Amino acid sequence: MASDCEVRLIYLGEHQPRLWIAGLPTDVRPCEVDVIDAWNMTVTPAKRVPRPTFPKLRQRSGALRDPQPLASFAIELPSKPYQAIRIRPRRNGAV
Repeated sequence: MASDCEVRLIYLGEHQPRLWIAGLPTDVRPCEVDVIDAWNMTVTPAKRVPRPTFPKLRQRSGALRDPQPLASFAIELPSKPYQAIRIRPRRNGAV
């Protein structure tokens, strides 16, 4: 169960991805995900999208294996520099 101190912050710096999945929750616990624009000093709720699918990986033995999912969802980003992602447990009463 999540506690109030489980907050993650991912700073992207000069990188400008359109979609992000690494570091997001892998379970279905309710959480709030925000995009922080460090340059314009704004915080907006992140737009959640289905996580991308990845091709099966070939192991050294030659067997194909499904890759482990990095997260249960992905988020869209504005493709601008100096963005951060804040993930925190959903507060009571939040929608």
